[in-house]
Amino acid sequence: MSEMDTLMGPPTEAPKPEAKKPEAAKPEAKPVPPKDESGKFVAKVEPVKEKDPVLLRKRLAEVESDLNKTRSTMAELEKRAKLSGEQQRRLERLEQIEKDLISERDSKKQLEAHLYARSYADSPEYQEKYQKRWQARYAAAVRELGGLQVKTIDPDTGDEKIRPATQADFERVRGLHGSRVAQTHEAKKLFGEDYNIVMDDCRELDAIEQQAQEEIASRRSKFDQDMAQHGEQSQRFAQTVQESASQTESQLREKYPEWFGKSDDPDLETATQKGFEYVDSTTSQAEQLSPESRGQRLALIRMWAASFPRNVATIQKLKSELDIERAKVAKLQGSDPGEGGAAGEGEKKPDGVVGTASLVKDF
Repeated sequence: MSEMDTLMGPPTEAPKPEAKKPEAAKPEAKPVPPKDESGKFVAKVEPVKEKDPVLLRKRLAEVESDLNKTRSTMAELEKRAKLSGEQQRRLERLEQIEKDLISERDSKKQLEAHLYARSYADSPEYQEKYQKRWQARYAAAVRELGGLQVKTIDPDTGDEKIRPATQADFERVRGLHGSRVAQTHEAKKLFGEDYNIVMDDCRELDAIEQQAQEEIASRRSKFDQDMAQHGEQSQRFAQTVQESASQTESQLREKYPEWFGKSDDPDLETATQKGFEYVDSTTSQAEQLSPESRGQRLALIRMWAASFPRNVATIQKLKSELDIERAKVAKLQGSDPGEGGAAGEGEKKPDGVVGTASLVKDF
């Protein structure tokens, strides 16, 4: 409301020029760093007071670090001093482009974090932490099969045969991970005494899968909670904005009825309602509007808002001038034109009769 009061209030007087303050004492000139024979500035090095070799080495490292920083800064300053105006502008543009790229990279990271929180299995972190680890462990398990034998029964003769283990045999055991008993029986039947090797491989692979699924579920749960919390915050924010807007509108109508109150003139009230409808439709349908239409509407609304203080000042000025003219007319209506239209006081007429009405009083 204070901003509106400033816009609606009368124009303020121009501030009076402040009395000239006495000039402050000029600061003392700072000592200029020494230069070497080539004219370049050299850093001032404090004398070394330490005697301990360890402290001396530490002090030397600090001095070298400070010297390198000073050289780098001086080189950059000398480089800039030699740049032409066009080169300086190009350098500034490149620096701005670098800042924009950094900002874009940060925005991209935030977007990726949001997307990967929703689908953690697609994230590079998941691939590195679980997928690659599982694949490496699975490859190791398959390599171990090269030293294992599998017992099989010939369906025709019923004889027992021994053959090298294959990846398909390993998958037959892994496929039964829903039942530890069934998996163990199948591993014993195929691999005999070596079944524990296969079971260990299956357990480790299952553990990696379980850890991965648990983290996916945990990340998804946290994402859903964050989204729900964000939705609640957005809803509370929108509700607060709406309540503030309604309260401010009521205050404006009450404090400035001439500008915001309901008008007795139907045409003026219709024009006001059209303005409300235009603004409300723009805000409620902003996402459905084309970029051109949306830009045109926003530009028009902005121009309306910007012109309001000027229109208020113009109307107030015209009203002030009108009041002055009305006062002049009222003053003339209370006087007599005199004989022959000459200026000055004429014959006094009966009380209660003023202005031109007194001209016909005698008839």
